[in-house]
Amino acid sequence: MGQKRGVAAAAGASLALASVLFSAACSLEPSAALAEVVVKAQTGDKWTEKKFEGGRFKIKWKLDEEKFRVRLASGFTGYMGFGINTKPSMTGADLVIARMTPDGKAEAEDHFCKAGKMHKLDTQLGGSSRILKASGSTKGDWTTIDIVLKAVSKDVYDISIEPGKQYHFLVSASDGSGMTAYHTFVKKFKVSF
Repeated sequence: MGQKRGVAAAAGASLALASVLFSAACSLEPSAALAEVVVKAQTGDKWTEKKFEGGRFKIKWKLDEEKFRVRLASGFTGYMGFGINTKPSMTGADLVIARMTPDGKAEAEDHFCKAGKMHKLDTQLGGSSRILKASGSTKGDWTTIDIVLKAVSKDVYDISIEPGKQYHFLVSASDGSGMTAYHTFVKKFKVSF
C-alpha cells in the first residue's frame, strides 16, 4: 500500500512539474523553457525561413520598402499565428492570426496584446488593420497562408519593420477551432533586419 502511494505521489509530482514547464513555455515571457534563436534576415528578393517541430511549422518572410510578406505553413488543423515585438514578451506584441475557413478561404486578423496574454483585434482597440492581403490553400493535412502587411504603420497597435533593427518574433499554431483557441505550439526567436 505504501509503495503504491509513493508511486502515485511521484506520478503526481511529475505531472505537476510538466504542467509548470508547459505553462512557462506558453507564457511567451522570458523563460529557461524557451531557447533563444537569432536569425539574420535575408535581403532583396530572398525569403528567410525558419522551421519548427521537425518541419511541422514553417515561417518564411521578406521585407521590401513598403511591404512585409509572410508565409505560414503547418500541419496543425487550426490557426497559425506570428507576432512581432521589440522585447521578448507577448505584452506589446503586434500579432497576426490566420486560418483557412471551412469554405476554403484564407482569413487573417490583426491583433495587439495590451497586457499579459490577452489580445484583441486592432480595430476593437481603436486602431486599424495593417493586413493588405491574405491568401492560402490546404493540401491534405498541410495548410499554407500568405499574408502581406504594410511594413511601416502609424497605428499605435502596430510595430513597423525597419532595416537595421532587431525584433522578437513569436510563432504559434493550434489544433483547436476558432481564431482564439489556445495554442498547441508556440516559439519565439530574434530576427535582425
